[in-house]
Amino acid sequence: VSVSPANGTADVPRDATLNWTAGQYAATHDVYFGTALADVNSATRTDKTGILASKGQVDTTFDPPGSLAYGQTYYWRIDEVNQAPDSTIFKGSVWSFTVEPYAYPITGVKATASSTQAGMGPEKTVDGSGMTGDQAGTDATTMWMSKGVLPIWIQYEFDASYKL
Repeated sequence: VSVSPANGTADVPRDATLNWTAGQYAATHDVYFGTALADVNSATRTDKTGILASKGQVDTTFDPPGSLAYGQTYYWRIDEVNQAPDSTIFKGSVWSFTVEPYAYPITGVKATASSTQAGMGPEKTVDGSGMTGDQAGTDATTMWMSKGVLPIWIQYEFDASYKL
């Protein structure tokens, strides 16, 4: 069975749609979707916890409602229901994917500037100086300060391409 996102995929967009290839005899599909492997693995059509996200659907896609949570790992399973007359349910495998993080850490950044005051170079803009948690401080000695000569500029050079 071909699925998307593939099992174990990371950095999946928050608006991802699940896709799979139907088996030869499948008439409909039951979609199980949740954040706990054990719950998705053990859920059945009588499930009352909401893990059964779509019952008896013909389509081979499922669009989870709303946006998925940043950094969250999700588990999903597709059970195939055979065509009549037997309508046998075949339990599928459980797959997982992890949604993109809220932010991507960037390292290896080199900062240069038009001018700088002693001890207040452009590297202060990328080395975490003056930060308390995710809040920037106001102490000038922990930030980049230009000499005030125009033009004033700062430039960043990255060691690789980054998803921003």
